[in-house]
Amino acid sequence: MRSVYPRDYFKGKRFTPGLFDSVESLSQTSLPENHYYMERNAEGVMRGTSKLYIKEAGEYRFSIRPLGRTSIFLDGKEVHYSAEKTDKNTHINETFELQPGIYRLEIFHEEKKSHSYRFHGVLEKVGGKSFVLNGRSLQGNIPKIIKARPGEALVVRKWIRDLPPRALLCLLPNQVIVAYNPVNGQVINAWHSAEINQTPSLPDRSAKQSEINGTPIPDSGTDVTSAGTIRFLHYEVQGETVHIVSLIDGEEKTVAISPKGTQSFTLSVQ
Repeated sequence: MRSVYPRDYFKGKRFTPGLFDSVESLSQTSLPENHYYMERNAEGVMRGTSKLYIKEAGEYRFSIRPLGRTSIFLDGKEVHYSAEKTDKNTHINETFELQPGIYRLEIFHEEKKSHSYRFHGVLEKVGGKSFVLNGRSLQGNIPKIIKARPGEALVVRKWIRDLPPRALLCLLPNQVIVAYNPVNGQVINAWHSAEINQTPSLPDRSAKQSEINGTPIPDSGTDVTSAGTIRFLHYEVQGETVHIVSLIDGEEKTVAISPKGTQSFTLSVQ
């Protein structure tokens, strides 16, 4: 939920949940995008209230662009405070331990009125993934995450950074994604605990790519065949396995990609 409040009430006051509870907001907007944004030329102080779902235990911290002033409260405790016009020695940016579960997250932010809202924040897992807190409006679209269903593989083509446009994204039921290039018979990369986030590409006239969220599998890139001439014919899904059929040096061959355990995959050429 994004609430916007008048600036004047908060001049010279430190942001706290109780302070915001004592004044009426100008507007309240539910954000199905699951990230924060404000319209162009936005005027007011933003209060973001949300539930934070943590899957992996570990140490976490927030990284916030030093712009305007920002306070972040996690389950009622202030874990981040920064303000451009104050002594940096008064700023707070704690590293904190979290266990799997649901936490109450509140973000308070104010910046000068400008053509575009510039708030940028990230929740970082120390030594692990980062989760961006801000983004763009989906203009009424619903966030879209693509995963394979249990027991059934899935193949899609999406515009993904650093992947060729013809790459086949093979989503396996064990949540492994294998990026296969049918032009040269190469596995480009693979990820476990993975999903495709199509949300960034949904707004009208969006120039953003879809994203693969997951953990790269080390040394997964490999040439499936050393043949000189490859012509891709078609692919088909049979249960948990993706079959990619090509003419390799004039002979029809099938590359089979199947799940292995919970975090890997197998390749075979028939």
